[in-house]
Amino acid sequence: MASVVATAQFYLMVACHHGAMQIFPSSFIRGTMIYDIRGVIFSQLNVLVRNMELPQQKYGPEFCVKAIERNLIEGCKTWAAVPGINLRYDNGIMWLQSSVLFDLFNIVLQTRLVPEQAPERIARLAAHQKERGLPLTWYVLPSSSPDDLDTYLEDAGFVFSGSTTGMALHLDELGEGFPPPEDLEIREIENRGDLWKWVRIVIRAFEFPNTIIPTWFEVQEAVGVGDDKRWRHFIGLRRGEPVATSSMFFGAGSIIIANVATIPTERNQGIGTVMTKYILEKARRLGYPLATLCATSMAEGIYRNLGFREYCRISLFTYSPE
Repeated sequence: MASVVATAQFYLMVACHHGAMQIFPSSFIRGTMIYDIRGVIFSQLNVLVRNMELPQQKYGPEFCVKAIERNLIEGCKTWAAVPGINLRYDNGIMWLQSSVLFDLFNIVLQTRLVPEQAPERIARLAAHQKERGLPLTWYVLPSSSPDDLDTYLEDAGFVFSGSTTGMALHLDELGEGFPPPEDLEIREIENRGDLWKWVRIVIRAFEFPNTIIPTWFEVQEAVGVGDDKRWRHFIGLRRGEPVATSSMFFGAGSIIIANVATIPTERNQGIGTVMTKYILEKARRLGYPLATLCATSMAEGIYRNLGFREYCRISLFTYSPE
């Protein structure tokens, strides 16, 4: 259960170019696709256009919910850059499928089913995972359909494994900085050596099994590191030793905060807050108006103190082939 709930922070994480998941008018889709191909350099133009065209919509609750969902899904979709992790579409269901025996890499990201389809389609996917001996986590988002998707999942043998809080912050409301703990240095990941350190901190802090370290490293390396990538990772060092991590993903007109983690011996000292604030300030300087994230109950208070507000809840249901 801990792994499933922590997974929801990614997001990831976790964010879609399809159907009702679009949060911008169709006239912006071409620009968004260019952004996907060419990277962050195009984000400034996208931000300027949206600031001119959508001054009211971008601050409304409905907009924030859609931004939370989109960023979560688009962030996870990037993992399909790794051979063996595949993004599947099947008439209303979109999911990540892999041969890795861990729910982090087997996730249903989007569901658009009519009630008459739901039982058979869910059962078919569960049977597929059972045959392969792999788990599956199903995200139930505010936009998921049918409305009683959770009931259909439970009927098919899925078990409720937790929920996460979708939160957002308008970056023009970001408050003053927090004094960092003594000797804390934050730097961006720019090479394989530092990426290995970052991966090990994330795995340790989220209590993921060490067996997935190679896959998680492969995912991050395939997505890429550096200031020209959609994912950017940061590491916090104290007295020269890595103790904390954080990440941001550049969505369409907003970012998502993810992978905020601190090793157990360094917790309750404000390090996670400072790692998060560092990213928020960077995103604001880049011109992004909105930050989103998915928070566990343990982390919710930290994000509220930074100004984040709750806009939705995301439920997670897990299927085990055992």
